[in-house]
Amino acid sequence: MEMYNVMLADDDYPVLELLSESIDWEGLGFHLIGAFENGATAWEHAQEEMPDLLITDIGMPRMNGLELCAKIKEQNQDARIIILSCHDEFSYAQQAMRLKVQDYVLKESLQPEDLARMLERIRKGLDEEKIVSGEQLRLHALVNHSQELRKEQLFKNFIHQPLLTPEKWLEEASGYGIFVGDEACLAAVGHIDDYPTIKHRFAAEETLKFAVANVMQEALRELDLRMQYIPYTERKLLLLISYRPGLKTNIYDKAASGIGIIQATLRRVLKLRSTFILGTECATPEKLKRSLQTLLKDDGQRFYLEAGSLVKYAPESLSEQDIFQYYDAASLDLREAMIGKRPADAC
Repeated sequence: MEMYNVMLADDDYPVLELLSESIDWEGLGFHLIGAFENGATAWEHAQEEMPDLLITDIGMPRMNGLELCAKIKEQNQDARIIILSCHDEFSYAQQAMRLKVQDYVLKESLQPEDLARMLERIRKGLDEEKIVSGEQLRLHALVNHSQELRKEQLFKNFIHQPLLTPEKWLEEASGYGIFVGDEACLAAVGHIDDYPTIKHRFAAEETLKFAVANVMQEALRELDLRMQYIPYTERKLLLLISYRPGLKTNIYDKAASGIGIIQATLRRVLKLRSTFILGTECATPEKLKRSLQTLLKDDGQRFYLEAGSLVKYAPESLSEQDIFQYYDAASLDLREAMIGKRPADAC
């Protein structure tokens, strides 16, 4: 049975004693977390352990029951409340109704068995709410997972398959905030450093991928940048940064600042380091496709980077000189190094 926290607050000690000892709290599915003689003390305890159900008097010193109810509701809007009072004025009942109080009971007519029936009804309501809430969370997670898979597949197809209909792709990409209006896009590829060691800390590669995705989404919500995260593989991830080009916009500085925060968050939460390489600014899907393909294929630059680096992509420059013209000189230098002097000096 699901157990719910219940708190009692009443300056009438005999009432507290009666409720504490005459109700089978555990049998009804409740855990009694405290019985307090004033609202202020009850509120202090509630900030450490919030009740699911509050049973309180109205007239109490230091903080009355209605003030206590309002504070509890601010912190836990789903909390249930039962008001116990000696007052039967309509004004008190009105205030209680505004606080969405479940029951308003006069102490003179209170019987433990009546309260037990109220508690059974409240517990059933809490159980039903938890079931509905859990189902909603499950459905929400399934929808989010489906959307993330669709986004991942959209961009993988974009990278690896011919772009036959750019207009259709743009329509889909704009749903993720890519190339909206006259905006451009900057791509970045991230690599999880020391991946063979990191993956052994997780139950499976998919678990690591899921953990990174969660941290990335949390980090992106804190940034003043429009970034889309795409999990490319378990060890590689993509970031697409949308922006409006302009003379005052240095997108590389802004991107570097945002990615630096992401790297720090991954280190703090998952204890892993990541290296990022920024591509070139892209004004069209075709340019973005080429930039992503280049970044994903070229591991040469990353090989020489220190773990946790963040750099701009630098294409390798190939020399046009004939390296064989240096063969004889290099061979002579090698012989000299091996025997310690040139052959002519030995004669």
